[in-house]
Amino acid sequence: PAAAREPSPVATTPAAFDVYAYLPLSREEIGAAADLARRFTEAYGTFSPGEDPAARADRLKRFATDEFAGQLTRTVTDPAVVEQNEADQVTSKGSAKVTTIRDMTADQVVFVVDSARHVTDKNGQKDVPERFAVTVIKAGTDWRVYDLQLADAGQDGDSSP
Repeated sequence: PAAAREPSPVATTPAAFDVYAYLPLSREEIGAAADLARRFTEAYGTFSPGEDPAARADRLKRFATDEFAGQLTRTVTDPAVVEQNEADQVTSKGSAKVTTIRDMTADQVVFVVDSARHVTDKNGQKDVPERFAVTVIKAGTDWRVYDLQLADAGQDGDSSP
């Protein structure tokens, strides 16, 4: 009789391994959510002195849940920030790249997004790198941004919509 083979304790990846079979979201859902997080972060980092703060808020609210839209409006229309940006003649062009998934459930994903803003102001030009935790949640068949936090501020992203 043939001796029973003992299974190997060495981890190997089967040839037909499909990681998406183990995740709560499909490749397409994750891709759509990541693209929304990237586009929102780019839009968040893009503004100019001539842009009306209310118009900027409206532009960003299209990406967001109703709850987060209110917070965004307060942030980008804050009189002190608006006045300082106007006084310094700040123009900012944002770019963004999703780098990792921090958390995921069937209804939400928290992405870490690297952002770079190319800023021009009365003192010249500079690049401002930032890293955000961007939480997106399902809204029907679509996705909406639910939260934005600096990724290294100890915040994992709001995971309780």
